[in-house]
Amino acid sequence: MQVCRSSGSALPSDVLRAVFWHDLTGAGISGAPRRFSEVDFPSLFDAILDHTHQVRQELPFGFVSHEDVIHHDTLLCIKEIIGLQKMVAMNSIQPVAVDNIRASIVSRLVVLQQASENLGPVSECCRLAAYVVCHLCCKEARAHAYVPVSLSEKLAQVLHDTIRDEAWNLRHDLLLWLVFVGASASRYPGDALLAPNPQYQQIMEIILQLANTWVKRREGDLVLQIAKAGFMYSDDWIARRHSIPSWTELERTVSEATSSDKESQDR
Repeated sequence: MQVCRSSGSALPSDVLRAVFWHDLTGAGISGAPRRFSEVDFPSLFDAILDHTHQVRQELPFGFVSHEDVIHHDTLLCIKEIIGLQKMVAMNSIQPVAVDNIRASIVSRLVVLQQASENLGPVSECCRLAAYVVCHLCCKEARAHAYVPVSLSEKLAQVLHDTIRDEAWNLRHDLLLWLVFVGASASRYPGDALLAPNPQYQQIMEIILQLANTWVKRREGDLVLQIAKAGFMYSDDWIARRHSIPSWTELERTVSEATSSDKESQDR
């Protein structure tokens, strides 16, 4: 880049884009210091309008009761991701614009790491999950599984270390969604198992224990339904949820308890 600047030579846009994403991904995954930002690539980013504002964005209802423990800027990024997903689904945006908007969102999520960690594990897990979903907004990016798989490993580590902490009290729907995101993103294309990372199996075993408590409080079905419909997702994750270790057992446990409660009420 420095040689090209000094010589006045211009690199092709696809090369510039690759350099930008390599730098940003290194910062987001391994914590490497960033050497570039959008301002270093005026031909790519300066003229791009943030089209997400053309789609009405509301925070998915599952996040609303947890706003107090999630960084404000992460919540803003989540709204923009939802808007971007809508435009991609409607085919109303060009791939280059998708990539530019995604770059803007990911750049902010990377910068937010320290602030999110300072707020606590809930905030940091939500930042990582948002990063995963944002990456997968771009069809071309889905072929590069290194990013979501690496992020899912980071997410698994935080969840594994904190899942029994008080920070997750009364946040079981959010916790279950985060496990769902991490496990769904944790495989490489072609892997037979959805969650090769053994930490997700361990986490799901703890989730099953917690589910017994949810069932006793008669809130298991609500927790499960919000986790499946109240947040944000990528493509066919919901349809493939039973490939997550122990997920089928979780739904069966909740379903049987709900049916039993209904039978008791009918008597």
